Amino acid sequence: MRQKSDANKWSPKPPQKAAKVIVKAIPPKLNQKPTEPRKPTSQRPAPQRPAQAGDKHQRPGGNRPLKIQLNDDRARSKVSPNEFKPRPSAPKRSQRPKQKTRELYLPEYIKVANLSRLLGVKYDRFKRTLVRLGLPDYSPDYTLNSEDASLIAMEYNCTPIVDQVQGKDLYPREKPSDPTKYPLRPPVVTIMGHVDHGKTTLLDKLRNSSIAAGEAGGITQHIGAFSVITKSKNNITFLDTPGHAAFSQMRARGANTTDIVVLVVAIDDGIMPQTVEAIKHAQEAEVPIIVAITKCDKHNNNLEQIKIDFVQHGVYLEESGGEVPLVKLSAVTGEGIDELEETILAVSEVLDVRADPKGLTQTTVLESRIDKGLGNIASVLVNYGTLKPGQLLVAGTASGKVRLIFDEHGKQIKSALPGTPVQITGWKTLPNAGEYALEAKDEDEVKVVIANRERDLDRKKEMEQIEAINEQKQQLHELSKIKQQNKALGIEEDNDKRTYEPKTPEKPCLNVILKGDVFGTVEAISEALTKLPTKKVDIKIAASGVGPATKADVDVAIASKGVILTFGVPNLKEVKSLCKAQFLPLLEFKIIYRLLDEVKKRMLELVPEEFVTEVVGEVEVKQIFEIDLKGKKTAQVAGSLVIKGNFIKSNPIKVLRKGQVIHEGTITQLRHFKDEVEQVHQAQECGVQILDFQKLQPGDIIQSYTQTQLPKKLE
Repeated sequence: MRQKSDANKWSPKPPQKAAKVIVKAIPPKLNQKPTEPRKPTSQRPAPQRPAQAGDKHQRPGGNRPLKIQLNDDRARSKVSPNEFKPRPSAPKRSQRPKQKTRELYLPEYIKVANLSRLLGVKYDRFKRTLVRLGLPDYSPDYTLNSEDASLIAMEYNCTPIVDQVQGKDLYPREKPSDPTKYPLRPPVVTIMGHVDHGKTTLLDKLRNSSIAAGEAGGITQHIGAFSVITKSKNNITFLDTPGHAAFSQMRARGANTTDIVVLVVAIDDGIMPQTVEAIKHAQEAEVPIIVAITKCDKHNNNLEQIKIDFVQHGVYLEESGGEVPLVKLSAVTGEGIDELEETILAVSEVLDVRADPKGLTQTTVLESRIDKGLGNIASVLVNYGTLKPGQLLVAGTASGKVRLIFDEHGKQIKSALPGTPVQITGWKTLPNAGEYALEAKDEDEVKVVIANRERDLDRKKEMEQIEAINEQKQQLHELSKIKQQNKALGIEEDNDKRTYEPKTPEKPCLNVILKGDVFGTVEAISEALTKLPTKKVDIKIAASGVGPATKADVDVAIASKGVILTFGVPNLKEVKSLCKAQFLPLLEFKIIYRLLDEVKKRMLELVPEEFVTEVVGEVEVKQIFEIDLKGKKTAQVAGSLVIKGNFIKSNPIKVLRKGQVIHEGTITQLRHFKDEVEQVHQAQECGVQILDFQKLQPGDIIQSYTQTQLPKKLE
């Protein structure tokens, strides 16, 4: 049922007979946590509206209302009218536009942390709202009833609708208040840093394999996850993230999934753009950093400058009184590798990373792809519980039943404990990287959760479209007002000497069909494409997905007149033949910057031709003459005076009347006295005859101009 606000119900009532305050003591429910006593009115924050007779006030920790009956006569005798006025609030920093409300489906009971996620509010800010509403400082796993949850939701411009089915969802676990009762798990360490700073080579050395040799162009294209047993027989889970600028989403996921970030910096390059980005991701995720200075076998004269640069980005090293350890190493010679492992284990010991191996399983999707023999596969990291075949998982709007589990070596295993990276099959559709894959109790729960999430996504898209349309209408309205104001002030458009005119007024668009080897790669390339300059040419991803190009992709490309881009996947011969027969570009890539260069090249081909127009001469029409032509036709000759520059016969011309262009064309004759000439100079008189134009009037201005084509640019 829809929970309506009582805010509009309050109105003064006629005096009634005095009544006693009746408080019904309601025994607490079983398994209900004890609640703090309500504070006196003077100690509680100001209410949103005054209390009235018959209102129901919710206990902070209870699930049933507390009825209070208060007579208006008594209210007047005990409460002054000023008490009903809201307390003065702090001055607002800026006047924000009123936000639109949205419908929010709530179950009968919901945990505090889950309501925070549902509202999309950070928990620290959410706790402040609870305190402001006079509610206790609940723990994240405290269960709220629908009335308290509805009150909180209305504070965030939501219209709460309590529906047990439509409000059903799965939520990730909260960190336990006492993790020491759970067993230790392997620490999860993410290797981050700028492209080509030696991240993958470092991991090579750590697990004594050759990952880097197998990467296209020596660049990691997506997240790799694997476990390493150190010399001290300790297990560490490593995540390798790409350093290319296009893979920022993957780096952000790596920082949010990890316990420790090892920030790799090459001593010869120092801190680079992706290094700074990795620092920000780690700081936002509040993850401890270990700085690893690589390539120390080549250079050693830039270290002090790197230390100074770190301070500028908020990274304070241990040797300077901070908390961030620094390790110098060479992945080639192996120098410093043992020290790095010891540092990682020391930091993880301080963190005391533990996890509950029981209960419903929770994993994080690192990557997803399509395998010819196994179907949809997702690389996941187990967070809580024990992953086993037969479990039902939901990740976003994707779901599946775990069929097979493989470790990082491709060996099939029967289960996976927290902190273990594995690959699982059995997905109906590919899950998105970065999603939590959460275990559901049964198929019915899976269906309800996915239906609710799809409904929420549809509504979100609908709201975004409405907001975009409204914003566009508002911009047009403001532009119309400006034009009206300019017109009222007599301001006309500036006819400058130099103007830029595109040959075609419509903005061209490059349509792209994008296919990749894994979801993360498709996501990264899509993000990189949207960041390309679109001032002169738009780019639209007409379709995208994981796997090779299909006949359906060819149909989309034909319909949209687009180009098919595939990354890291082999394409079928029949698809290649079909594209060739249709003269359709099917381009294959293994390195991302080559793909982006090709897209830029094709966008440049679509840039409309642009010309710089320069007015080289002007004449003013003084008098109009009619001359006879063959076939009983007449033509206008304008007796004119050159008022600016040189008026040249071969140039195109524009006719202006009262500042507005009324004709564009060419000159058929230009005479100086009786002589036909090619140009006349300033202050000279001339006769001008224009091709197919007979509407000249005294006072008109005729401009002679030149056009020079500009080199094509995307910006």
